[in-house]
Amino acid sequence: MELIDKQIATDKVLELQRKLYRWSEENIERFDRLYNLVYNPFVLSMAWYMLKGNSGSKTAGVDGVKLKMVEEETGINQWLTGIQGKLRAKSFEPDLIRRCYIPKPGKDTMRPLGIPTLEDRLVQMSLKLILEPIFEASFRNCSTGFRPNRGPIHAIAQVQRYMKPRSMYGWIIEADIRDCFGNIDHKLLLRRMREKVKDKRILFLTRSFLKAGVMEDGKVKFPVTGSPQGGIISPLLANIYLDQMDEIYDEKYHQTTKYLRNKNAENGRPVLRLVRYCDDFIILARGDRTVAEEALRELQDIVQNKLMMELAEEKTGIHKLEDGFNFLGYNFRRGPSLRTRYHKTGKPSTIILPSKESVIKFRRKIKELTSASTTYMDPNDLIAKLNYVIRGWALYFRYGWVSRLFIKLDKYIHFCVGKWLKKKFRPHARSRKRKKGPGVGSWKWLYQRFLSRDITGNHRWDGGKHFLISMRKEIRPIKLMHFPNDVSTIYNKKPTYKQTYFLLSEIGSGLKAAHGMEFLLQRHSNWWRAG
Repeated sequence: MELIDKQIATDKVLELQRKLYRWSEENIERFDRLYNLVYNPFVLSMAWYMLKGNSGSKTAGVDGVKLKMVEEETGINQWLTGIQGKLRAKSFEPDLIRRCYIPKPGKDTMRPLGIPTLEDRLVQMSLKLILEPIFEASFRNCSTGFRPNRGPIHAIAQVQRYMKPRSMYGWIIEADIRDCFGNIDHKLLLRRMREKVKDKRILFLTRSFLKAGVMEDGKVKFPVTGSPQGGIISPLLANIYLDQMDEIYDEKYHQTTKYLRNKNAENGRPVLRLVRYCDDFIILARGDRTVAEEALRELQDIVQNKLMMELAEEKTGIHKLEDGFNFLGYNFRRGPSLRTRYHKTGKPSTIILPSKESVIKFRRKIKELTSASTTYMDPNDLIAKLNYVIRGWALYFRYGWVSRLFIKLDKYIHFCVGKWLKKKFRPHARSRKRKKGPGVGSWKWLYQRFLSRDITGNHRWDGGKHFLISMRKEIRPIKLMHFPNDVSTIYNKKPTYKQTYFLLSEIGSGLKAAHGMEFLLQRHSNWWRAG
């Protein structure tokens, strides 16, 4: 087998995925001939390119094989031919998974991570390319985690929409499933997959990945439940498993009309709205606290009896929207608008800000990069590294009332860089005779050498090649988010009106200035490529 050109493989695989999506959406019959698509040359080539673009491809499994070794020693074509032969002969068996632990962000606990071998990751990627469009057609709009063209910002937009005062939701139920990936029941998952997939070879291949042994400290354990975090196919399997919960809430609460929702609220019946990002989700409730407590009991019953899991008590609770809550790194609160809060007629509004933990973590990161231990770096390299961190954080937390926060953080970063330059260029010994002009390392000398004006006329630290970016000037905050529910249907051949409007609103909302027009067209190329 020869590696196919990336553009040709992308077009062929996308065309195949659109067919699978359309057939799954029409729900004519279950799929019974899928296994031969897993070792299709176009699918395997596309899986290779996606695996190569993944940052985790540099990590080796239990066999010690890395992507660079395949390219330089074995050869890509020979390696792909061997995998294709194993899949065609039905003799492929997953290798052991290497278990390691990584720290959870902002916590002292460790998170188990399973690292499959490079060969297993390629087959998982190929299997994911086939299964994803089939199940994507039946996934609910309340789920936004690990789905194509969807992300945490879509979940945040849904929360903002339903927190508006006119929606009449007043209570929030925070919930998190304890060790979601590690407690997935294999039998229930495969039973859920059989509703769409009839091919026993695909089900057997999926089961073999679930039952693969885990090596930890030289000992091998064979799991009874769970899908290892770190596997490429694990997020898709988790979404398939948790879709049972989405289906219950969608049919019982989401699909009801506005008239029925108002009637149920008047009669004291629960009116709920679920927003889920993988295993982290919230439920908005209308009514008083008794309704919210009843909804929490219903949720616990669904999680225990339907999913065979349990909720994490330390992360589960009921709050009033006026008290605020944290979700996906943001803090949501209903209160007087920041524009009219000093007026007597201030209208209630949804206030969205980065959570205190997110801001503290960002400030610590800036402080680490500008500490005395990094004074060996060139100023230009430090500014380039800071720009990478600042741009990534600001683009994620640009949604909401963040203008004033961005100004404060810009001042803090400017001060930290100036302090770092002061440490790096220390004044010469006092015993030396001082020359005319500002001394080396003085603030005046630093301003003359490293502070300059950019094209907009603003003062920035200049390393020679890079200016230190300003979050407030270069990354425009967005207060209102308009994300249509059908934005994730990348397998549709032509865009809907809402998708077209969404792209145009993105161009006008500042994403063009942040990323460029080429980024937007590439991001939505699946909608326009078919013409």
